[in-house]
Amino acid sequence: MAQETELKINEYLADETKLYQDWYTGLTQTEDSQYTKEVGVMPKLPELKEMCDGWIKQQAPTIKEKLCPPYCQKRQAYQDQETWLIAAIADILTITFTRMPMNCVAVSVILVTTKRLDRFCDCSSITNKPIEDLTVTELKAIASEAGRKAYQNAKRQGFRVTELREGQIVWVYPDGHTEPVTNDR
Repeated sequence: MAQETELKINEYLADETKLYQDWYTGLTQTEDSQYTKEVGVMPKLPELKEMCDGWIKQQAPTIKEKLCPPYCQKRQAYQDQETWLIAAIADILTITFTRMPMNCVAVSVILVTTKRLDRFCDCSSITNKPIEDLTVTELKAIASEAGRKAYQNAKRQGFRVTELREGQIVWVYPDGHTEPVTNDR
């Protein structure tokens, strides 16, 4: 891995705002980009994340087709080396999206650290391992995925769910009203 790439990955891992700002700038600030728009002020982090999520959803078919097979191989090879996995995905993105202006390192950091590729790709490396052989990162990914599915399932079935809103944990009911979660029983 090139030292410059490693430094950029570490910078993004340490500063989420910079990560999403560079993703946004790479996609929107080139003359031939279909996404180009006039920018006076950089959007705030939550808006950048929302825009990035929309872009990833738009690109999902290409990401699944082009990135999943090599991602599953690289994920197995670099299980405990997230920086190396991100660099490998950045290289694949550079080849896959040759005609789209984008910051491949930023996109790969987002796809790997948010576990988007784990959700897109059906890599069997985790599911075939005994639980005692799983790394902390793999266990976190499994727990995160289980929590996401449980949350979606509860909402779909009309149950209340917990969410963090404005720094407070609240119950969110199907009709949309919220109540603070308290320890009172």
